[in-house]
Amino acid sequence: MSGGVPFKGRQVIIPQSMRQDILQQLHKGHPGIEKMRLLARQSVYWPNINRQIDESVRLCNQCQERMPEQRREPLLHHEIPITPWTKVGMDLFELNMVQYLLIVDYHSKFPVVHRLTSTTSASVANAVTGIFGLLGSPTEIMSDNGPQFIGAAFQQMCKDWGITHQTSSPRYPQSNGQIERTLRTVTKRSYGKHRQLEYSSSSTKPTMYSSGCPSSIPSRNVRPPSPNTTSC
Repeated sequence: MSGGVPFKGRQVIIPQSMRQDILQQLHKGHPGIEKMRLLARQSVYWPNINRQIDESVRLCNQCQERMPEQRREPLLHHEIPITPWTKVGMDLFELNMVQYLLIVDYHSKFPVVHRLTSTTSASVANAVTGIFGLLGSPTEIMSDNGPQFIGAAFQQMCKDWGITHQTSSPRYPQSNGQIERTLRTVTKRSYGKHRQLEYSSSSTKPTMYSSGCPSSIPSRNVRPPSPNTTSC
């Protein structure tokens, strides 16, 4: 905090009311995704800024015509595991200025939503550890290259639990098809049921959604919840 202005390192934390204006400033001249991200990293920050930059470029006809090499990579469809809760995808999202963690089981498509009080790598790692304590830990995590997931605390958490952590391409951070589809579904439902999401997620337990049968829902006996020291 400097002069009443919040900072994250050297980046000014932009309030919700000003974010669209900042996006328009970053988008001037249609520099493309990578240059917009670079400009943003030099001066401004808010949660999910990269996602909004990506979306603004994808929706801009001039950007697509002038920079065809930035066309979106097809969503990756990962092999479905034969057992539940062995491979999961993770992402963060914002709903009504509240930050959430989304975890999706690749076997059952079972999503878990957890409200976050902070989006630091340590906070996300702590939230994930709590969820794994309830449901058991997977053997593999898929995520984008967000600072929460590539940070030291999250990486150490993966090592402690013996989890392999795979990240999407830095150039195509939204190429994970399953997590993207589930994120759209959860946010769409949550806009209509926001009170339920807020109430459930404010407790110490994550909110769990499932359209599948109960047998597909992960349970504590999938993997022991106690961390081990196997390297990821």
